[in-house]
Amino acid sequence: MSRKEIIAEGVTIYLGDSREILPTICGVDAVITSPPYDGIRDYGAGFNGFDWRPVIRDFPKVLKPGAVAVWNVADQVIDGSESGTSFSQALYALECGLRLHDTMIY
Repeated sequence: MSRKEIIAEGVTIYLGDSREILPTICGVDAVITSPPYDGIRDYGAGFNGFDWRPVIRDFPKVLKPGAVAVWNVADQVIDGSESGTSFSQALYALECGLRLHDTMIY
């Protein structure tokens, strides 16, 4: 996957696969990501069966103190019940030393 940087007035936006970008940067104010949602969609080679743990594990390394990570995910519904993957991801983030400020379910 390609990496694209947009630089304007002291702001750099990285567009691409967070698994490739996060290990190369540090000292950021915010990470905003929307990783693959369970098995809801076919994301193509390299994304189905996406392992989100390394991405979350990199957040404390790249975020400045007081910075935020926005993690947008949805759970797959199986036999009428949600998978709960989003909750597992939030709890794992806490284990990695991140703080949970808000959980939105919509």
